[in-house]
Amino acid sequence: MSNLSIIILAAGSSNRLGTPKQLLKLNNTTLLESITTKALQLSLDVTVVLGGSFHKCYEVIKHLDVNIVKNENFETGMGSSIATAVSATSSSNDFFILLCDQPLIPLEHYKKMIEIHKQKEDQIVASSYALKLTVPAIFPNKYKEELMKLHGDKGAKNIIKNNEALGIDLEKKYAKDIDTKENYEEIQALMKESSKL
Repeated sequence: MSNLSIIILAAGSSNRLGTPKQLLKLNNTTLLESITTKALQLSLDVTVVLGGSFHKCYEVIKHLDVNIVKNENFETGMGSSIATAVSATSSSNDFFILLCDQPLIPLEHYKKMIEIHKQKEDQIVASSYALKLTVPAIFPNKYKEELMKLHGDKGAKNIIKNNEALGIDLEKKYAKDIDTKENYEEIQALMKESSKL
């Protein structure tokens, strides 16, 4: 079985938010450090792709044992970040793409995806919510060339759509991402509420 390279996409400029989302804090840790720490519980091969606010983000995770790469073209979109990160990983590995701005996704969801991947090594394993298959997703190594050709704002969704992919259910409440101040405040409230349960 191929080894698994985890790729964390954290290069955005957070234009709609107005402040670097990677550095937002939840439970006294930044989104960036939180997802990176989770990833290290899943694999020892973790690549974090940074771009916007590079130096500030680098300082937050430089103490962690991960490969940090810079997407010089981060402003063009997610596709270029995926291509940059995949190009920096081991040639024989499969790729597990995670997003920095989905802090509610539980570690158990990622572990379940990896378990399914071990059983179905040749298939894409994607998260399923809102009637669609999308990232977080695991891509077998045979998709490496396609991933490296991504550019601009075209992420990996078309690769998932155009190939046979297995969907792992992700509850909608966990799939929330942070693009605006309102998103951040909503997630803060949800986490505060869940901590009381």
